[in-house]
Amino acid sequence: MEIVVILAVLLVGGAVTYFVLGARRRKRAVTERQQASAQIDALEVEAGQALVRADERILLADDELGFITVEFGEQVISQFRSALADARGSLTEAFRLNQLLHDEKPDTPDERRSMSQGIVRHCSNIETTLGEQTAAVSKLRESMRGLPDAVASARGDITTVRERVEPARRALAAASDRYAESALRSVAPNVEQAERLIEFSERSLQIAEEKHSERLAIPASKALTVARESVSRADGLLRAVSDFEMEALSAESTLAAVIEDSRSDIIAAREVAERPADLGPAIERLRHETDAVAQQTGKRDPFETLSRLRDANSALDAIMDRITQKRNDEERMRSQLPHAIDDAERQIAAATNIVDNYQAPVGPDARTRLAEARRMLDGARTESDTGTAVANARRAADLASEAARIAHNDIQQGGMYGMPGYGPQRGMYGRGGYGRGGYGRGGLGGGDMLTGILGGMVVGGLLDDMGDMFD
Repeated sequence: MEIVVILAVLLVGGAVTYFVLGARRRKRAVTERQQASAQIDALEVEAGQALVRADERILLADDELGFITVEFGEQVISQFRSALADARGSLTEAFRLNQLLHDEKPDTPDERRSMSQGIVRHCSNIETTLGEQTAAVSKLRESMRGLPDAVASARGDITTVRERVEPARRALAAASDRYAESALRSVAPNVEQAERLIEFSERSLQIAEEKHSERLAIPASKALTVARESVSRADGLLRAVSDFEMEALSAESTLAAVIEDSRSDIIAAREVAERPADLGPAIERLRHETDAVAQQTGKRDPFETLSRLRDANSALDAIMDRITQKRNDEERMRSQLPHAIDDAERQIAAATNIVDNYQAPVGPDARTRLAEARRMLDGARTESDTGTAVANARRAADLASEAARIAHNDIQQGGMYGMPGYGPQRGMYGRGGYGRGGYGRGGLGGGDMLTGILGGMVVGGLLDDMGDMFD
């Protein structure tokens, strides 16, 4: 009975829980649908407002087009008209979507959302397109409004620059009395070029005023820009003439210092012990340039003279730097030579100990390298060039190290270069000697390395004992 009651309670509780959870789910679904519907409604309102603004924006642009026609002419009108046509196309598409959105055919929430978003997007494009054109027209209108003042300012600049023409002409004439024609080459035509640029600038300002009176904004603005650039270039040319004298005086001052430095370099170069083939010509070239400066008369070209002197000085400096570097390298090699020879001697001694003192087979490769190492070491001791001597000593050490390595390999491999008398043979010169032993099968080649060495030691000891018996 109790079990039945418990089951009934569980059944009732499960049913209640099911209905409660289901009600909650249904309520949540209703809430979500209501929220989504509210969002779509808000988006539709936004789309309608954007559509109204875009329609009004195009109407204003139509009115603006008429004013632009009067103010600026066809060039500006064509750009604005093209942008307005694009905007009208976007507005037409936005109206079409709005018609679909509000017709009698019911739409799904997704369709309503998509069409509202499309309306907002088209209206945004309209605002961007027309806004850019309106900003450009406003900028152009501002430039036209300020053009008379800009022309007056440019005329003031022209007057200022023109007042400097005659002083520059006199300065150029004075410089031509003192300096050679080659020195003046960079500034000689400046005054005439400046005068032509001033005339061109004045003519450009006249054109700017004419186009302004004709309400041709773009040509007027371009003419004003050309006038400003021309007068600026004329100003730069005249300043170069004014600066020439200071630059020439600076070059002459530098020239005196370079001559003094060059003479010191010549003395130092003549005292160096090492005389490479190109040192003498470099010294003579620099001496010739310094003497030529001292012997100059009449008009000078300090710039060209300074350039030639610097080239000659740089050539000698490069040779002296090379000599100094070589001397430093030799000193460094000289300090390294004893260590290189000592290292080679140690390597050769170690290799010799393996090749000569072991009673074991060592092949020709190790012996050849050891012999070459000894030859290279002898060459290092007698070589007059320190760098070559160090290289020979290091090569000798490398060869000796290779000889030792190869000798170790030969010993470990055993009897390939086996010696007679070693190994498990019955007699010194029997089957284990030069017959089938030694270089054959009875030597160290086929036997145990340690057995061969111990056998040699035993035989050697017996012979020593026999020798002692006969002493």
